[in-house]
Amino acid sequence: MKKFFVILLILLMLPSLVCCTKTPTLGTYTSSSSDDEKETTDTSNATPEEIALGILSKTKHHVGLCDQKNGRIIICDLAETDWTNDNAVVWEYKHNTQGHENYGWIAGIKFRDNDFYTQEVLIFCAPRSKGYIVSMATKEVLLEVQDAGVNPHSVELLPNGIFIVGSSNDGRVAVYAPGRTSPSFTVTLNGSNNSTNSPDVHGVLWDPKYEVLWVAGGSILRSFKVDGTVDNPRLVLVDTYYAPHGSIHDLTPIYGDPDGLLLTTTGGIIKFDKVNKKFSYDYSCSISGRAFGYVPGCGLYADGVLTFTAITSETKVYQDWDTNIVFVCVPLPNGKRMIFQHKAPKDAYYKLRIFDTNYQ
Repeated sequence: MKKFFVILLILLMLPSLVCCTKTPTLGTYTSSSSDDEKETTDTSNATPEEIALGILSKTKHHVGLCDQKNGRIIICDLAETDWTNDNAVVWEYKHNTQGHENYGWIAGIKFRDNDFYTQEVLIFCAPRSKGYIVSMATKEVLLEVQDAGVNPHSVELLPNGIFIVGSSNDGRVAVYAPGRTSPSFTVTLNGSNNSTNSPDVHGVLWDPKYEVLWVAGGSILRSFKVDGTVDNPRLVLVDTYYAPHGSIHDLTPIYGDPDGLLLTTTGGIIKFDKVNKKFSYDYSCSISGRAFGYVPGCGLYADGVLTFTAITSETKVYQDWDTNIVFVCVPLPNGKRMIFQHKAPKDAYYKLRIFDTNYQ
């Protein structure tokens, strides 16, 4: 009788044992996690990879990328694990170069649902001192501005149609009245407080809550009031903050946290608290964000998913500032994290931007 009950107990446990050893089908990608990041106890039947992909699939985690090698701007789905042959691409814009310049070195990009243009638009800047506003629906160029400075790196479009371009090599911020192709106002900014005091602007970002324009470059983060009139706008300095690590390269909102900003520096990805006026690493997946000293672009979703491009001797391709790898860090419910490396062999990415047409 005792032997009968033992056999019966094994038969009752067999379905759960089979379920727990199920091997998932996940597609082609690479992932990494340190020993202290691996799950210790998980009562579900899902692997960490499955849980992470479930988080990425639950809501849209789309990201915009400057593909400099192929002269295009694409939007990719981070939940897609196979990035070969454009499998992750959900939208693409490639400029008709007839009568235009070569757009291979596209730099800053953003997406806006704009009141003035009454539609969703892509905004970006490119060499030869230009900036663009493009309809996302028709891919028509709505505005092409001139004289945006040397090596334009970042763009912004205010709800009222004022267009702003920041340039890295000469520290110029060019402000354009709605529909104008020439600047209505310009200011040159020094990017550091060292002896060289070299000009530098790498990021511009409108803040609707605080009603300021954030401008970053070198070791300095500044806030400006957009003053004057819509037809004759100008910038007035409000505050200046010095980052703990110099060479700020990107400036982006933290979606879901209107009181925070993310900046990429030589110290990795850092957070700026607008309320306490302090820099810190107090954000989701900050361990991953601190791992690299050269991060051209980053983004933090409202659910804590962090994505970024990073340049090292192992990751760079095409130009010294390009990579074909997009890093994705997904915080898991147990407090651990899963890291994906999405690789697109034929591309070369520079800046990265979360696809969200809201400012924050």
